[in-house]
Amino acid sequence: MVYSGDKLLDQVRGMPILANTLYMMKDLDRYRDAEVRAAVVNALLPLFIKKAPSTTVGTNPILNITRAAAQAGTPAAIDGKEGIPSTIPMSPGTVLDGLAPGEEPISFNTNRPNVNFKTFEDAIISAICWANEIPPEIVMLKFDSSYSASRQANNEFDIFLKYRAFKNAKDFCQLIYSEFIIQSVLIGNLNIPEFEKVIFKSEFWQQKGAWLKCEWSSISRPSVDIQKEANAMRVLLSLGVVTFDMVARKFSGMGFKSVQYKLAQERDLMKRLGFVSAVDEDNNGKPVYLTEEQKEKLQEAVDE
Repeated sequence: MVYSGDKLLDQVRGMPILANTLYMMKDLDRYRDAEVRAAVVNALLPLFIKKAPSTTVGTNPILNITRAAAQAGTPAAIDGKEGIPSTIPMSPGTVLDGLAPGEEPISFNTNRPNVNFKTFEDAIISAICWANEIPPEIVMLKFDSSYSASRQANNEFDIFLKYRAFKNAKDFCQLIYSEFIIQSVLIGNLNIPEFEKVIFKSEFWQQKGAWLKCEWSSISRPSVDIQKEANAMRVLLSLGVVTFDMVARKFSGMGFKSVQYKLAQERDLMKRLGFVSAVDEDNNGKPVYLTEEQKEKLQEAVDE
């Protein structure tokens, strides 16, 4: 029997990054629950009667209000034995009357819930978001700033996603893809000339890398303002600093070759149906490509 050591593969000492945020999120939830509970208590106890030292002992302000309401003709149920009101009909705008000298109505607590809770919560969430390299606007889906601010937040998140997509492709997708190709060649499902001669020899690493080379792309995220984005890409294409494949993947998620193949199939279908899209018309409204029937008529006119 073989026993391993007490250390696991790639094991490191320390605390996970997520653990630094979990306790903050839990305390933030407790704070939110406490503020909600405070709001409920404030609703249950809207006010109390503050009595001065000179106030007569044994006064009952609520009973006085109820008796005054009953004398004024307002329905008020009074328990005959105890003399305590069982129901106190009150409507918005009710004025306290019948208070004894030295009695004053005081609000229970006007400072709860905390009016600064939203600002405090935003500050905590922002700190957690930046610690994990994600803009707070993206996490909270809060885009109430200017276009430039929203655009910058989107750019920052794109940088984060590109890095994570690259890491995931290199450490996961590419490994599985390479093993699948090698296995397919060894069992005969895939025929690659002279591939078996280079896969297990380190001196042929360039040839092996060329056979297994693959480009991975992540999910395409929509632009904040696609018209401005498209105009900017058109300028970059004219300057030759980006490729058509980069632009195609950014806006559609597909490579340039895939897009062109799909467009060719769609144009072929439109030709057979006799439909011409507006994007395939010249400035005079005539199609930039011709159907087979139109080509024959044009050739006949040229021959004549």
